Amino acid sequence: MRPEEWPGHVASAPVTHEIIGNDLQYNKRQKQHSTAAPRLAFYLSTPPPDVFSTIGHPSLRIQRRLLPAHLIHCLPTIRSRCEAHALTLPSQWVTNLYSLTRCDVPLREVDGGRLFDFWGWRIADYLRGLVEGMCKKKMKMDRHQPHVLKYSTDGPAGFHRGVRLHHDKCDFTVNLMMSRKEEYEGGGTYFSDVDETVHLNFGEFIIHPGHLLHSGVDIKKGTRYIMVLFLNAVK
Repeated sequence: MRPEEWPGHVASAPVTHEIIGNDLQYNKRQKQHSTAAPRLAFYLSTPPPDVFSTIGHPSLRIQRRLLPAHLIHCLPTIRSRCEAHALTLPSQWVTNLYSLTRCDVPLREVDGGRLFDFWGWRIADYLRGLVEGMCKKKMKMDRHQPHVLKYSTDGPAGFHRGVRLHHDKCDFTVNLMMSRKEEYEGGGTYFSDVDETVHLNFGEFIIHPGHLLHSGVDIKKGTRYIMVLFLNAVK
């Protein structure tokens, strides 16, 4: 199902906030706000409906959801800013931030933290709020969250096409799709507990407990970007 086909999908962004959908607007606005500037409240005139589908048995707590339209607008520019940042690094996308995925860029490190202050925290807070609602616990994230992961069949990250079966060392994981299906072939997230590979559309994300065994299926062509958020319960 495409994002526009989801029940309650908002075709255009609400007028209660500003949409900045390209690098030119981003560069112009980031000059007007320092990283120390207070974050403005980001309200919607009408909250999106709580629409999701369950993968496998409900006890597994695997949910597939759609990001609100006003946050989906941010994704292309987040991608392009991460790409620009990676070009400035010695090994580009091969950061080895994590031992399995290896090609990860934390949003807090892009543009001196301005990308996180501008958009990253909005997406992270939205996703964290959903997880807190699921588990009825306060959640926290470390300084590397959220981060963008790149799978590619060419370029410096060409050796990294997927990730083997593993579990995450966190309480909950969120994977947000930042690529459109025509940009790559293959891919998907495989869950051994349900023996199913989940293929997300652009703007969709999946929430699952970190202890569940899963893998990133190899892509066969193109480039696949996902935003990942690792969350742990506050003790």
